[in-house]
Amino acid sequence: MADTPNPTSAPLAAPAARTGGLTMNSAAMLAYCTVIPAILFLLIEPYKSNKFVRYNCYQSIAFTVLASITHLAAYVFIPRPYGALISFALTFVYFAMWVITAIKASKGEYFKLPLTGNWAMKKAQ
Repeated sequence: MADTPNPTSAPLAAPAARTGGLTMNSAAMLAYCTVIPAILFLLIEPYKSNKFVRYNCYQSIAFTVLASITHLAAYVFIPRPYGALISFALTFVYFAMWVITAIKASKGEYFKLPLTGNWAMKKAQ
């Protein structure tokens, strides 16, 4: 008799339905991984409709372009030993900025980078 269910007990609740996809904070954080997720999130619903995700996508794209240009300029236009050292030092600065922006995005916080933040905010409107 111990194996039979008690008919007077309340039925178990149905498991919560999964909505699928990423949270907006996760999508904003992943936008900083490379330019490809940032561009994809600007094209895919529901992420392209979210101002926070759009802002982080635009900031990620602008940051990547500026970082690439400054690396190239330092390496090409500054004489070899110094240009390579400056480019190497910029790598650490950009890495720190990348980590900070990704962490802030994962927490749902707007974080404006000095040269790209205002432009990204205007584009995300």
